[in-house]
Amino acid sequence: MQLWDQVTRVVPPSTARVSGPVRVAAAVAAAATVAVGIWVTGAVLTDNSALAMAATALWIGLAVVLAALAGLRWRTLALPVVGAVLLTSVGLGGALAWTSRVDRVVEEEVLTVADALPTAAPSTSGATGLPRPSTSPASPTSPASPAGPVLLGSGAFRSGEHETTGTAALLRRPSGGAVVTLTDLDTSPGPDLRVYLTAGPSGDVAGALDLGGLRGNRGTQQYEVPAGVDLSRYGGVVIWCRAFTVAFGTAPLTPG
Repeated sequence: MQLWDQVTRVVPPSTARVSGPVRVAAAVAAAATVAVGIWVTGAVLTDNSALAMAATALWIGLAVVLAALAGLRWRTLALPVVGAVLLTSVGLGGALAWTSRVDRVVEEEVLTVADALPTAAPSTSGATGLPRPSTSPASPTSPASPAGPVLLGSGAFRSGEHETTGTAALLRRPSGGAVVTLTDLDTSPGPDLRVYLTAGPSGDVAGALDLGGLRGNRGTQQYEVPAGVDLSRYGGVVIWCRAFTVAFGTAPLTPG
């Protein structure tokens, strides 16, 4: 009781009545403040994931303390404000912790340069394994199309904030369009991981093309490049964590 008396002397309860709409607004404001604070501490203040996680944890602790003090001062706000802070902190903090620790393995069939190898035509002269030369002259108005995908660039991943291995490749389909493939990728799990096409392999994502969320931090997978993109602008692939604004791994796209 002595401790409680000291607390109430420091934060004396208010006798003012708080209406229902004000309590609802206070709960929404508290939840929004916690969410914005998690975003700022995790994605804005630093590019170091360890520091960002520590700052996020400190912010959540501070938010809980401030909500408790507000509840002591205005008792009718205790339940909505403290409840909103706790629910938001546990929800977002739990999601960040879960996605940072649980592996997702994806094994997809992807486009490869092996698909571009021509198939040998059946021989009628007794020879095997060699295609017969064409006796038809190529039409000057119909340029030959590639027999399969064209490898525009590929490279092995280099570790960024987390150890990352595997190979990235950029391929153009013969029918048009392009894809980025990630082969034997192995990186750490993380919150809000994205696949970016970047101007270079340095990890700088300014002007990068977002190909979507990383479907698995381990395995082989393929991502479509939007139609009409100037592929000559891009020379790297980056696995980027938007939650903590860091590159998990980068791969240069060296022309094949």
